[in-house]
Amino acid sequence: MKKILILLLAFVFTGLLLTACGSEKHETTVVVETPAPVTETEKPAPTEEVQIEPDTPNETAQPEETGLDNEKYQTALGLIGETVEELYEAIGWPEFQDYGPSCLGEPGSEDGQLDYEGFSVFTLVENGVETIVDVLRDDEF
Repeated sequence: MKKILILLLAFVFTGLLLTACGSEKHETTVVVETPAPVTETEKPAPTEEVQIEPDTPNETAQPEETGLDNEKYQTALGLIGETVEELYEAIGWPEFQDYGPSCLGEPGSEDGQLDYEGFSVFTLVENGVETIVDVLRDDEF
């Protein structure tokens, strides 16, 4: 019952965190080179920039994940519901950490965002215990 409650809280927390706390809209720029036949009198075709909206699915705009990044992401996903200490032992310390008053938790609790290369881990700190609530790739939020 306790695990079900934690999972339910995790889903609700994630939804409200993404809607209540706001987010920035990011645009992705993809550079497309169009090769043209080059003769002695012609110059190569110029490079053109194409703007792609993040809501538009486009497989070429997705960042490639290295095996190590993908492995760390998968490990972090498997630790949802566990303490952040287990995360640090498994994949190391994040590149950046940010904490603020919780959007969902009890008064005095905090929401945390731990940024790793290619993904972020979201936590909830209540009564001195930091628990992992969600893991999202950078292209998911």
